[in-house]
Amino acid sequence: MKIYTTKAEQFCHDISSLIDINRTKAFVGIVMALGSEVTASNPTNLSLSPFFQYHYSITSKVMKEIDKFIKRIKVVEIGRAVKI
Repeated sequence: MKIYTTKAEQFCHDISSLIDINRTKAFVGIVMALGSEVTASNPTNLSLSPFFQYHYSITSKVMKEIDKFIKRIKVVEIGRAVKI
């Protein structure tokens, strides 16, 4: 078991373990950027965050993967999901 040195590192690991998509690192970057750029109204503004290390076009790719992920699961109760 890996020991994380910072709360931010632990947070990123926890987020990435919640969702099963190909672009997990980009997903975590988007989440971190959303937290730091609360006034961003579009992907281009979001890409101005120092936490966003990708080209702004990755947001649509990540959103498509999240959509596929959501379609693969069925929420049976709050906090618990099972694959269909």
